[in-house]
Amino acid sequence: GAPSPRWADAAVASIRAVAALGAGSVTISDTDVALRVPAEVAAARFDEAAGRLDSALPPAFVLTAQHEKADEAARGPAEFTAVVDPAGVSLRGRITDDRMREAVESLARARFGQVDSALRSDDSVPEGWTLRAIAAIEAVSGLERGTATVTPDLVRISGVSGSRTASDLVAARLAQRLGAGARYELAIRYDRRMDPLLGLPSGVECVDRLNAAMRESEIGFEPNKSVIAGDPAPTLARLAETMRECSDFRIEIGGHTDSQGSEGFNAELSRARAQAVLTAMAEAGIDTGNLTARGYGESQPIAENDTDAGREANRRIEFTLLADAPVVTEAPAPAALVKGVTDSPEAVAARARAAALVAATA
Repeated sequence: GAPSPRWADAAVASIRAVAALGAGSVTISDTDVALRVPAEVAAARFDEAAGRLDSALPPAFVLTAQHEKADEAARGPAEFTAVVDPAGVSLRGRITDDRMREAVESLARARFGQVDSALRSDDSVPEGWTLRAIAAIEAVSGLERGTATVTPDLVRISGVSGSRTASDLVAARLAQRLGAGARYELAIRYDRRMDPLLGLPSGVECVDRLNAAMRESEIGFEPNKSVIAGDPAPTLARLAETMRECSDFRIEIGGHTDSQGSEGFNAELSRARAQAVLTAMAEAGIDTGNLTARGYGESQPIAENDTDAGREANRRIEFTLLADAPVVTEAPAPAALVKGVTDSPEAVAARARAAALVAATA
């Protein structure tokens, strides 16, 4: 039990830190943990490993991390990075102390939910460093994906947004936190599919609409054949309406049968029926470049096959989304680089309102 009943936890976390670095040493003396890392280890890896170890150590243990690149010029300036994606946010780099690290992580958790933090405490960072980190997190929180990087003389924000005025809004957030005189660079690309004003459907919404059209359709097939029976025109019109906004998603047309007949016959019949629907869509002028047809035969029933109703339910055409992201057929336009210095919060907010009004009435 001396000096702590959690000595083993501290030892395990320390060994893992050295293993992640691939070099260095760690010494535990009472509750003092000393991590020493040689010069050949990159500063970013050192910061991440030290940050993770600091977070993993049990209460009462205190970390001292030393990089053999002792002088600031050799190991580079202080840096803080926040990377945002749909899964949450990753925090890397340096922060003032443990209390400020907890404050920054709490803010990130409130904005993004999931936080992966490997921040390293460093009391040598410039004055006002935590405020700059907080401003960067709030600025990038309005993007679908993005990266915020803070250095002593610059805040850099890059990413993707569904707002045409994202750069103005980011500049306004920075000004509100940092006041006038802070240098920034913004490279934010507009993506029309993410624009809430356009209301474009997601991939999941696309297949939901396609499947709804098929469930309510008059499309059927001649018994034991892949020949479409009845008039498919009304259903094809509904499919065409949906595909006008969904043709850039990879979608599968799946054919399914009941269990009557041999397994091999049903597999081929279901494939041929899915292909028949794909062909009919193409002949109706629908963009089918990202659609594929596949037969599943009797392998995926949605009802029992021992009743007429069950067998009828199992004989179906079903659309399935193959990838959440749309297919990119041409390189997106690069984001315009915006460089500037924050104005007063009032002036920036006024410009942001004016830009939003222009975008909303365009």
